[in-house]
Amino acid sequence: MDIDREITTSSDSGDSGSLEDQHPPSTASRLTFYDAFTLLVSLQVGSGVFSSPSQVNNHSPSPGASLIIWAICGAVAWAGAASFAELGAAMPVNGGLQEYLHEMYGSYMAFLASWIWIFAIKPSSMAILSIICAKYWTEVFLPANDEEPFWLNKIIATSALAMMIFVNSISTRATSRLANVFLIIKLLTVALLLVCCLVFIVFGFHVGTDTPNRDWITKNWFQYRNEGEDFSFIDWNSASQWSKIGEITMAIYAGLWAYAGWDNVRVMKGFQIARTDEYL
Repeated sequence: MDIDREITTSSDSGDSGSLEDQHPPSTASRLTFYDAFTLLVSLQVGSGVFSSPSQVNNHSPSPGASLIIWAICGAVAWAGAASFAELGAAMPVNGGLQEYLHEMYGSYMAFLASWIWIFAIKPSSMAILSIICAKYWTEVFLPANDEEPFWLNKIIATSALAMMIFVNSISTRATSRLANVFLIIKLLTVALLLVCCLVFIVFGFHVGTDTPNRDWITKNWFQYRNEGEDFSFIDWNSASQWSKIGEITMAIYAGLWAYAGWDNVRVMKGFQIARTDEYL
């Protein structure tokens, strides 16, 4: 992903009163459509794609309900991304959410949003992703019956985060190439999982009595689960309404985590991309 920097100059044709004239960016990044697409996909496809499906399934009352929850989460993500795309086309300024809040509610709300994003949301998100990365590595190389290495996970997570910070600091080109490599790996992994699911559906799968989540092929897809059965946390036939609402909320939360990253479309308008509004 090649990114070229160029200094932009303000137009001398007079004040048109547009937001773009009021907030001219000092620098602009030039991206192709492919660059912008790979950037967005690499930011969105992450650990949630692999860790959330089990949580969505286990907190759902039935297999069919889990599919409906996935559809709801996808619709929410699409609506949010479409809204940010419209805002980006209507307000062509750098800064994304901060600038939107500044124009609508003033500098105080914009400052609070930026402060929370920098000091709370992004650090906690990077910490979670680093820990998940460390656990994946230790599960691959350590025996399954060994006790979870607490300090080893922390060391690997810290090292991975420090390495990513270092790579992003020394070279934009190296960062873009590394992002493209990770994107290819993630897409191939998702494709492999999809192929396995299709093989499972077409050719069937012989499961034993102790196999978890057997109800996908042994029961009606909308039949309630019992507590402890197929990793369900409650007995859906006798649970209270509040317990059911709580479990469904947890399933939706896990599904939204898998779709997390759609909000990054807000930063695309800050780049110089041919036919930006159409591509957004």
